[in-house]
Amino acid sequence: MSGSDQRWYTYYYEDNERNIIKKNSEDEVYQALCKLYQLEEEPRTLKTLYGEFLEFKAMRLPKESGTVHRIDCEYRKYYADDEIIDIPICKLTKEYIETWAYKMIRNHQLKKKQYYNLITILKGTLEYAVYMRYITKNPYDTVKINTKTFKQDLKPKSSTQVYLVDEQPLVEEKAMQLFHETKDIAYLAIVLNFQLGLRIGELVALVYSDIENDILHVQKEEVRYKQVLNDKAEFDTYKVEVVNHTKGYEDRKVYLTPTALKLFDIIRNANEENGFYDGDYIFVGKNGRHHIWTLDKRLLICCKLAGLDKKSYHKIRKTYCSALLENGVSLEDVRLAMGHQDERTTLRNYVYSRHTESMKKQLFSNALATNAV
Repeated sequence: MSGSDQRWYTYYYEDNERNIIKKNSEDEVYQALCKLYQLEEEPRTLKTLYGEFLEFKAMRLPKESGTVHRIDCEYRKYYADDEIIDIPICKLTKEYIETWAYKMIRNHQLKKKQYYNLITILKGTLEYAVYMRYITKNPYDTVKINTKTFKQDLKPKSSTQVYLVDEQPLVEEKAMQLFHETKDIAYLAIVLNFQLGLRIGELVALVYSDIENDILHVQKEEVRYKQVLNDKAEFDTYKVEVVNHTKGYEDRKVYLTPTALKLFDIIRNANEENGFYDGDYIFVGKNGRHHIWTLDKRLLICCKLAGLDKKSYHKIRKTYCSALLENGVSLEDVRLAMGHQDERTTLRNYVYSRHTESMKKQLFSNALATNAV
């Protein structure tokens, strides 16, 4: 119970005399009683609580969420061999955690996002401990980290993030050539996605009923995930399935260009000629619906034949976004087409220059042309 002085206290009897224990927290009272009665209890640590926390977290997320498996990868990378996991959580102080955090930032050269991914485990496990009343408060709540200590997060070079204006036609040409030679529509997916800008999981999950005149409804995606089996942080094997939602949990509308509509017609005709079908799915082969890895392999082939380093489907998505903004589509319309909740995500992570160096120089010259000299 809490006294009028805001301290916690209880009573015990010894030699028929009533004695009082007063402490600053309920947890300290409990520890004093354990010591008094010589009760041995395994101290709770991050190591002993981690499995419980992971199972607790998994129950509160969709089964196909990759968050829990991602957390486990971070745990194995940063925590598994670190002394912090063996320290009783009741002894983790603000001062200790801050010192540990700065060491992790320095030793691993962490960027801001990497740090927040790492600290989610410590912070979340301690929040879970408070929820379960193993401790009375989370010592991380008062921790403050100077953001200037993070490694500077420089934006990557545009040439590594998008297909430049002279690269896209090369890849598209090889994809069309290989389609005509093989009748494999997985090659057409490459050309089509320069018109759609979809996540690759959304692309392979498309069905014909998603097409409504010149609008594409993006509302499903293929996901690959592992489920937590128990409180020992053990995972099931990977599962792959199509779920009835996208990352943004919305029915996203994408405008279909004449080129996109023509490509859908070519794909439909090719499927009919090949005799391939799997329900209403658009991207199918002789063994049924195509998966992410099939489209990825075809893109790798086309990049090699075009003499380019492999750029992923995600880079096609960035190319789509950058091309729209370059050509005058409003930021709000681009954000909606991309399925982003915040326009800052669009600008910070998806907008790059698609121009070659010579094109940039010419654009600057044209923009700044003057008759002054």
